[in-house]
Amino acid sequence: MTKILRPWALAALALGWLASASPAPAQSLKYVPNDAEVLISVNFQQIWGSKLMKDYQALIKQVQGMINAQVQNNKEVQEFQKALGIDLFNDVNSILVGVSEMTKDPKNWVMVFEGKFNPEKFKEVADKATKDHAEVVKSLTIGTATVYQISPPNDKGFFISLVSKDALVLTKTRDAMSTAINQAAGQPNLKQELATLVKGIDLKHSINFVATTAALQQALKESNNPQAQMAGPFLKDLNGMTMSANVTTEVKFQVGVAAKDGASAKKMAEDAGNGFAALKFILAQQAQQKPELAPVIEIANTLKADADGNNVVIQGTVSRKLIDDNIKKLEKLLP
Repeated sequence: MTKILRPWALAALALGWLASASPAPAQSLKYVPNDAEVLISVNFQQIWGSKLMKDYQALIKQVQGMINAQVQNNKEVQEFQKALGIDLFNDVNSILVGVSEMTKDPKNWVMVFEGKFNPEKFKEVADKATKDHAEVVKSLTIGTATVYQISPPNDKGFFISLVSKDALVLTKTRDAMSTAINQAAGQPNLKQELATLVKGIDLKHSINFVATTAALQQALKESNNPQAQMAGPFLKDLNGMTMSANVTTEVKFQVGVAAKDGASAKKMAEDAGNGFAALKFILAQQAQQKPELAPVIEIANTLKADADGNNVVIQGTVSRKLIDDNIKKLEKLLP
């Protein structure tokens, strides 16, 4: 049973404690500590509620069934899922992750699961874990909240708490959990660089990624890819980057770059436009020998870059036709 308390298993368990969707994803921001340099959000409610997903409901249920079958083969996750009576696909509203740096082992991270909880069931299962696995699970009090410290053998521990009726929080450190609890009734306390970038995204969209320049520089520093490290000099003209995708009848995606000033943004947008033109030309030439590049060319043809004040916005679309064509190929691979 000790394996049941590994971080990834507890993350799966956290999904299970969600019972129904209610609040907007932006609520989660108040639990993120001010040392966060990166934010990642996934709005499951928006994804599953989109027309695209509804049109392929039968196929999605088939894929979900295959995944659930794998879950049933995992005794650790299955035990919790059976005890709590949850559906990992229908009971999750959104997840927000805040990370202190883009490294393999960041000094701090926070995961916030939004939904509507059953506090009694949560306490029952968690308290049972403290009794059955006292060497791994400990209960402690931070402020007025009950927090469970998970310390698996030969693995890095974390903290988990139901900080409000609609927010379940996992953190790497006790300090991060304390911050989340103290800010439960307050406002987000993001550092200025990240807060400015967050204003340029919509957390109700399907997926968002936000990173400050400091995070991007750290990622490049740790990268062993010489080509990636060539981007280093360009970061000096940036204040950060955002990426988002939204699922409707098709998939629209957007990359935003926060430049130091309007002139830099305009120059970057022009360079991006020229780069897209060159990319389309190269792909068109290669497509004569590689027909499989046709989907990539179609997406590349939708790319455009514009300057909006100090920001550069790159937009593109994965069309419904392209999605339909690839789903037909996927269907042939399914049993």
